[in-house]
Amino acid sequence: MKLFNILTLILISLFITPNYSAFEETSSKFSTLSPIEKSKFIDALKSGACEYKGVSLWGKVQFVDAFEDISITYVDAFEDIRVQFVNFLPNQCGQWQEVTAFPDFKVKVVSNFGDLKVKKVKHFPGMN
Repeated sequence: MKLFNILTLILISLFITPNYSAFEETSSKFSTLSPIEKSKFIDALKSGACEYKGVSLWGKVQFVDAFEDISITYVDAFEDIRVQFVNFLPNQCGQWQEVTAFPDFKVKVVSNFGDLKVKKVKHFPGMN
């Protein structure tokens, strides 16, 4: 009977003990990120998902005529995202830095039926 109780306790402890290896694996990946990538990750956690079709909606953006990741339509009201164009460190949801090479994502501006409706703002970028 004692052997049965001991085996039961061992089995229960195996299932209840948290998996620290998963935590160590995640923390080691986080520590290898650059400060900008860490900031982006933390902002995404704070604000929720700031993405569309798997594309993060902050960072360096290149405006193209073809082969875009997403298409946008500029609006004055009822926007999906408020975008603030910045000159450096686009590390918040809705902050975009326009570049001509090595973008994080590519955008095509269309007059109607874009994937996202975008409103340009000077302050308080982000999603609704």
